[in-house]
Amino acid sequence: MVPGGSFRSALKYEDGRIAKVAKFEMRKRPVTNAEFLAFVQTHPQWRRDRVATVFADARYLSQWPSSTRLADDDQAAQPVVDVSWFAAQAYCQAQGARLPTWREWEYVAAADE
Repeated sequence: MVPGGSFRSALKYEDGRIAKVAKFEMRKRPVTNAEFLAFVQTHPQWRRDRVATVFADARYLSQWPSSTRLADDDQAAQPVVDVSWFAAQAYCQAQGARLPTWREWEYVAAADE
């Protein structure tokens, strides 16, 4: 849980630079390749060989040796990369979650421990 608060944004919004953020939840660690592989296995429309090109470019999951297999246990434990915003949003929705907003990202990035 990330507590809500106010901060001075690096961006100038219509309503000023002081941004307010309500409390929200955020994962403590990145999504792993193994977790994302489990997602594409249950949602095959997000497999590299099946995803619509409007939702992902040629780099999508390009680190994986195939659409349904990882190289090894080391790769399984690494954060998933080369995922489109659309795929990330679909993953979050499948987990009953959502992607953070821009202001939420900026808020946590500016936070200290």
